[in-house]
Amino acid sequence: MSDLLERVAGAPITWGVDGSPGWGYLMDRERVLREMVESGLSATELGPDGYLPTDPVELKEFLDRFDMSIVGGFVPALLYREDRVDDQLAYVTRAARQLASTGSKVLVLGPSSANPGYDTPVDMSDDEWTTFLANLRRLESIVGDAGLEARARARGRRGRARQDGRDRAGERGRGRDDAAAAQAEGYFFAAA
Repeated sequence: MSDLLERVAGAPITWGVDGSPGWGYLMDRERVLREMVESGLSATELGPDGYLPTDPVELKEFLDRFDMSIVGGFVPALLYREDRVDDQLAYVTRAARQLASTGSKVLVLGPSSANPGYDTPVDMSDDEWTTFLANLRRLESIVGDAGLEARARARGRRGRARQDGRDRAGERGRGRDDAAAAQAEGYFFAAA
């Protein structure tokens, strides 16, 4: 294996595996991992919720069959809606445990919105910003307790707010030691 391939990981999305509602046909995980190995890859990201085994022991056994490792996982979470956040954080907790069990060190937080699709911007109210920042701190604690680092990544246009939203994130962090506010800007604007 070349030095380059030792530093490159695959992702189920490269094989068309996406957890978005209505995405369509998802290739079988055995085929996807077999083709990753055949292409020279030895690592992958976690993929959408439930695509790979969710039980850490089963996940490790599955990966061992392919001599593959997990390097991280893209975990979308809707954090600004109080009515949905408990389910979202339960998913983050499960994904963090999965990742930690494989020796991964990074959970990549992806924005999620209550809007359909990737291209609808989010225009959060002041109350939603407060909810978002409080839940972002909860998420960071969950991820840290699992021994992982949280990183932010925007996905397409999902979760992008307008400039006034970016200004709100900055204002909420001004004058305080609020890592969540700084993370919030990355959460919503990493790809802006």
